[in-house]
Amino acid sequence: MQTLPVHLNEIAMCVVETTNDKLPLPKNLRELVNWYENEGWDLLVGAWSDERIILKLYELAEFKFNDSELIAYEDPTEAITDDSRLAYAWRRISEEFESGDGSTCPSVHTVEIRHTNGRSAILGWLVEIHGQEGHYAYFCGVYQSRDDFYEQLRNEDHLFQEDDKVLNDSRILKLWKN
Repeated sequence: MQTLPVHLNEIAMCVVETTNDKLPLPKNLRELVNWYENEGWDLLVGAWSDERIILKLYELAEFKFNDSELIAYEDPTEAITDDSRLAYAWRRISEEFESGDGSTCPSVHTVEIRHTNGRSAILGWLVEIHGQEGHYAYFCGVYQSRDDFYEQLRNEDHLFQEDDKVLNDSRILKLWKN
């Protein structure tokens, strides 16, 4: 377990127990989260060691998956079809991952807290970069495993880069706004 200040150890142990026993989280969880987001920042980002990039697909869809954006971006000479919508959407997804924009494509970070009894829990964050304003850590919650955290992100229309192979055209068209 990472070195926590003594007063946070009890909270961390309680978080592990309540998470594994599927009980309500302790009311003072925010103290632990605040510590990681401030004094424990280096432990949170861990030299970016487990960093994964994720695309906020819902956000990209909200602002870019519509006919007027397609027209402004590509200036098509023919009628807009589902095929042209899909081609545009796939290009935008690829460009977002390539540009690595820190707010649309935040990094995903986890901290494992381990109880003295061997049980553990995962704290999960998205870390966005806001230009000169710097990094902003958005706490997502407590999970029994990293996979549980990643699955929740996928269920909330986030897209890991490796998931682009499972994203399908019908899903993109469902996100499209005419």
